[in-house]
Amino acid sequence: MLLDLRFLRSEIKTMTRQQQFLINLIVTVLNTKKNKQNFEDPDSSEDLNWETIQYLMSEKKLLTYILFVETGKFDQLKTPEIMSRVAATLQQSIAFEYEWNQLQTIFEKHGVDCLPLKGINIRNYYPDILLRPMCDLDILYREEQNETMKSALAEAGYWLQAEGIKHDHFVNDYGVHVEMHREMVEAGTSYREYYQNIWNKVRKVEGYQHIFKLSPEDEYIFVIVHMKEHFIRGEAELKMLTDVYVMQKQCDLDKEYIRKELDVIGLSEFEGNISRLAQNWFSGECKVDDDLVELSEYLLGNQKYNTEKDSFFAFSTHGNKVKYFIYAVFPSLPRMQSMFPWLRKWPVLLPAAWMIRIVRAIRYRQHNIRTEWTRLKNINKSNYEQGRELNAMFRRYGLGENDYE
Repeated sequence: MLLDLRFLRSEIKTMTRQQQFLINLIVTVLNTKKNKQNFEDPDSSEDLNWETIQYLMSEKKLLTYILFVETGKFDQLKTPEIMSRVAATLQQSIAFEYEWNQLQTIFEKHGVDCLPLKGINIRNYYPDILLRPMCDLDILYREEQNETMKSALAEAGYWLQAEGIKHDHFVNDYGVHVEMHREMVEAGTSYREYYQNIWNKVRKVEGYQHIFKLSPEDEYIFVIVHMKEHFIRGEAELKMLTDVYVMQKQCDLDKEYIRKELDVIGLSEFEGNISRLAQNWFSGECKVDDDLVELSEYLLGNQKYNTEKDSFFAFSTHGNKVKYFIYAVFPSLPRMQSMFPWLRKWPVLLPAAWMIRIVRAIRYRQHNIRTEWTRLKNINKSNYEQGRELNAMFRRYGLGENDYE
């Protein structure tokens, strides 16, 4: 398959020429069975902005795609700086691969039931795992095994970096981050009840008694749920859309089961739109249906909304600075019970739990405090109309009002 840049001459209003180039690069790599592909060298490529393409590949975490093509005249992509970043990404991928193998052994030894989530699994559906870089390892464990889990991680060389509402952050001397999830989704979201009994759906990984996996269908459903959580905060990444496409392409998914489950959690319409966009972009046509233009713009980062996405999200969801401050500093009882299980027995101690969380944040998560403070400062009345438009767009693509409260 050649990288056919003739489509750059057509007008796809939702994309710049550089973005179209990037999409076609993804198409070329994901839809081939060979190790490497040659790019055509059409004259139309001469006026592409290669610095912009390099920036987009870095921002969208697609730098490793360079390794799977023969670029010909497109050696402009392979600058020393870019190849240095590619090398760093490769090193990180190797570290994650090694650490995950080590952690499986340690958790099995200690009898800690674990369910790997997100990138650890999805990367295996790609033509090569290097095409699906990860920032951390996400692992669900049984909450009642909390102390045993911490002992196992300590033996593996990890220490607790910070505690979160639904997961805790651990890190080792090599900078590998592990997020140990007590729950699949955060308390207070509309999907918490759906995932309360997730352990009833898992099955053991061959050769292990304590390492589990989901069916491809349930993995796909979680991809959609996870994408939705990032989507409403302006954080959805291009790799989430490639995840959808690759799983559809590589897995013989039970579409009827997926449809029924998505109906239960109210995400059928959203998944339908995301799925159609993924097929339009990555099946080789590189098109955008008229009713998906706004969704396309939003995912590419071209949205007309304020670039300070967190600010108008916070304003549109909570209404004003005071309400957002309360939401950020004093989480609801259900959210706090995820972080402090003893609150389930003694909910009257919620104020004490708030104080403990604040002290820990000051001590261990000052970056988060600065982020929240920036969001709070940036909220202003001009965000209101943008927030209304944003919420209206969410509803148009299948997200109801209570999906982002």
